[in-house]
Amino acid sequence: MHSYESIIIFRPDLVAEEIDKLVAKFEKMIVSSNGEVLHLDKWGLKKTAFQVKKYRDGFFVYLNFKTTPEMVNSLKKAYQVTDGIIRSITTKVRKPRRIKPKKEKVKVAPAAAAAPAAPTEPKVEG
Repeated sequence: MHSYESIIIFRPDLVAEEIDKLVAKFEKMIVSSNGEVLHLDKWGLKKTAFQVKKYRDGFFVYLNFKTTPEMVNSLKKAYQVTDGIIRSITTKVRKPRRIKPKKEKVKVAPAAAAAPAAPTEPKVEG
């Protein structure tokens, strides 16, 4: 099984109970295919960057889950035919790359320039 994440934008005029029912339906689809819901986060009502199906706002829900690729296709189709959803996107979560830190070259100054000059005492004549 692979790990996936979906961001679903619901119509802003939906009641919270309707959104909860739809989200529960999608969770049930994932679990019924021996999948696992890892994280669910309701981001709430937010403005969209542009108008989507005559709406400038939408209720955003983030869903992180593990399931088979076949189930992901079924979920995408379910998102498309659900009336309350105005936009959705589902992507496969890949392992983060391990980035090696760059080694910084340290410039070594000559020893004479690095040591501060000793203060000289003024000569007193007398």
